[in-house]
Amino acid sequence: MLRTCAVLLLTLLGLPLPAKQLAFYSQGDVLHYQWQTPDGQVLRLQSKLNPQTQVPALIDWRPAMADAYVYRALMHDAAVQYPDQRFELHQQNGRWQMSYRVADADLGAEISQWLGQQRSQRWGEYLAQHYFVQDQDPFGRSVVRYDYARLVQTLAPELATLATQLQAVTEQAKPQQTPPNAEDLRRLIGWMLDFVQSIPYRALGGEGGSRGLSFLLPRQVLAQNVGDCDSKMVLMAALLRSRFPKLPLKLVLVPNHALLAVGMAAQGEDKQLPANGGVLLEVAGPGLFPPGRLAKTTQMYLDSGHFQAIEVAP
Repeated sequence: MLRTCAVLLLTLLGLPLPAKQLAFYSQGDVLHYQWQTPDGQVLRLQSKLNPQTQVPALIDWRPAMADAYVYRALMHDAAVQYPDQRFELHQQNGRWQMSYRVADADLGAEISQWLGQQRSQRWGEYLAQHYFVQDQDPFGRSVVRYDYARLVQTLAPELATLATQLQAVTEQAKPQQTPPNAEDLRRLIGWMLDFVQSIPYRALGGEGGSRGLSFLLPRQVLAQNVGDCDSKMVLMAALLRSRFPKLPLKLVLVPNHALLAVGMAAQGEDKQLPANGGVLLEVAGPGLFPPGRLAKTTQMYLDSGHFQAIEVAP
């Protein structure tokens, strides 16, 4: 009764209703969704997960695991490169180290330089293999994070069917021009945003990833019907990139949060990324905002310059 009265009050005041998921169930790889848009329309979607994926699984970032991979690979590489030398691998204060002895100072310098170059190569190989990238966080500190832009570009083709179905569902609710004009594009992006926002928000992982993976791929968000901010950000960005290949997209990271900036026409008091970087979308929830509206904490970080914008190439 209280919820009904609240919805009625919002309607009387002319305020948008929050997008919400009304139903979800799965039948194998076939997913069934029902959600309500802020203007009160109830939309339904049935979609089958793409059986083919370019990113079958991800792991959380653990420095010790990366170091173990790099130094074991180095031991193999060194044995091949310098078969007459003896190399030893050991740990000191929790860090892997390699040791060797040579009588020739020039050979020692050569080996040291080669090991440094080979270690960098193996390090980059490990990052790329697991879709990590070394970067800076919004405070300027060095971090290793998922390569979100690469994930969006790689996974966008897998979401082509779902993106097309979402557009078809919204076109049934309100016909659009072909290609969509600025108003149609905004409405379509808004309804796609409603769909992603309506997927229940759930914080993932834990300290050191102790409660499981801290990031879900789009197919996992869809199948499990849960996601956190960066998981839902990548899902939304991949849907948009799949449907609108040339639409300017930026992934925006603020402390402990992630959102999107989309290169569409701004309206009224829309919040935009500084320097006309695009209209901002609060993709994740749990607070549900229409395009161009932000949570107070998000706006605070943007105003203070504690954010990072990552462009997704067309």
